Amino acid sequence: MKWFILNRLMQAGIVLLAVTTIIFVLSRFLADPAVALLPEDALEEDYLRLRQELGLDRPFWVQYGLYMGALFRGDLGESVRSVGYDVAELIPRPLTNSAKLAGVAWIGAMLAGVTLGIIAALNRGTIIDYFARVIAVLGLVTPPWWLGIIFIIIFAVKLQWLPAAGLGGWKHYVMPAGVLALVALAGLTRLTRASMLEILDSEYVKLARAKGLPYRTVVWKHALRNALIPIVTFAGLYFALLMTGAITIELVFAWPGLGRLMINALNSQDYVVVQGTIMVAAFIVVGFNTLVDILYGVIDPRIRVS
Repeated sequence: MKWFILNRLMQAGIVLLAVTTIIFVLSRFLADPAVALLPEDALEEDYLRLRQELGLDRPFWVQYGLYMGALFRGDLGESVRSVGYDVAELIPRPLTNSAKLAGVAWIGAMLAGVTLGIIAALNRGTIIDYFARVIAVLGLVTPPWWLGIIFIIIFAVKLQWLPAAGLGGWKHYVMPAGVLALVALAGLTRLTRASMLEILDSEYVKLARAKGLPYRTVVWKHALRNALIPIVTFAGLYFALLMTGAITIELVFAWPGLGRLMINALNSQDYVVVQGTIMVAAFIVVGFNTLVDILYGVIDPRIRVS
């Protein structure tokens, strides 16, 4: 087991090294902060002086070495717009807000999606099954930003039941978390249904039924336990994706999260903040992926030897 965990950690380290290198290269070639910061009538000496202050006049490999060294120390650089503020100081609060929103959406999606998928599988071919499949398809094809705008028009403008935007009490979570939950619910419902149907059609379940075991025991003790393995993998990854991929939802509902911080940094051409937020998002996704992979190996010992 320890070699399995060590192997997964090494793979995660290689992926993170590749991601950090790609982010560094793109940040150097796609934008020049000196051009963004200086006015159009700036002199050439002003341009050269600012590049020297930012360390952009050094050789590329020196910049990369300094960048990686600072990254290992937890230093994500200093914002070129918010002078005096380190990126590591700007990220924690938006990251916490994104985690809260993703957590609420994830819990709702897990409860509703897994339940709906199980019910659909147990009632295959009935109107309940078709209803669950329609909900899943609608959740997959409906753009989240469009659904968010519809929610605002109905529940905030027309009915005035919920606040339209911002972060405050529990009512502020209902619409943005609801939209995110619907997106995750679609995938969870389809996966749970497919996984349950595969297990229910397996030989050992048929054998358990032939031995006279009660249907409820077969479903909950034998089928569901094995069907949960891919669901655990999907659910863990989706939590990370909800945290890092809810950019449009945070913009629609003016949610002060990590995605909104990155968009604001892009608009102001603050490439250091953009680089830092993308880096944090990459670490979250790779970290959760590795954790779920290890958990997958704990649940199913066959994975350890693959």
